[in-house]
Formats: sequence, C-alpha cells, structure tokens
Amino acid sequence: IIAIISSALGGSAGAVTRYLVFTADQITIALLRFGIGFLFVLPIAVLLRVRWVPRRDWLAVAALGVSFFALFFILY
Repeated sequence: IIAIISSALGGSAGAVTRYLVFTADQITIALLRFGIGFLFVLPIAVLLRVRWVPRRDWLAVAALGVSFFALFFILY
C-alpha cells in the first residue's frame, strides 16, 4: 500500500509540476512535493511498523531518492 501511495504521489508530481512551474518558484514546488508525500507516507509507515533502512544503506537510498525525485524531473 505504501509503495502504491508513494508511486501515485511521485507520478502525479510530474504533471502538477508542469502546471506550477510558471506560477511558483522551484523551492516552493519541491517543498510541496516532498512535504505532502512525507505527510501521507510517514503515518502509514509508523502504523505498520515498517523496518527502517539500516544506517549503512542510507547513502544509497538517498542517492536513489535524489535520482528519481530530483534528477528525473530536471531531465524531464
């Protein structure tokens, strides 16, 4: 369920960003995208007691996140 919600939010972000890019600055758009996603996914993860990624993998997870949620839309 969390993966579906995360994918839906990430997928819709591209469409919404195309409409907001001319009316809002990039920082506002990024804060909205990540903030809304965080607010939706974190409570579900806490309720389901999802295991967090081990500390040694944080850098790889962060790199994947930046690649998908930042570089993808810059290159898009």
